[in-house]
Amino acid sequence: MKLVWTKHTEERQKEWERKKGITRLEVEDLLKKPEQMVPGDMDVLIAQVRKHRGI
Repeated sequence: MKLVWTKHTEERQKEWERKKGITRLEVEDLLKKPEQMVPGDMDVLIAQVRKHRGI
């Protein structure tokens, strides 16, 4: 699987790292091995993992 980081996703990840300590590596690991997948809009699957007492 190839992960593509857009400018928007890079900005959001940096914000998460500042506020919640979620690193880029953690995000990439989640996408490769999610704890669960849930259906989203237009048949898109959303990867989720429990972190910091929430999803």
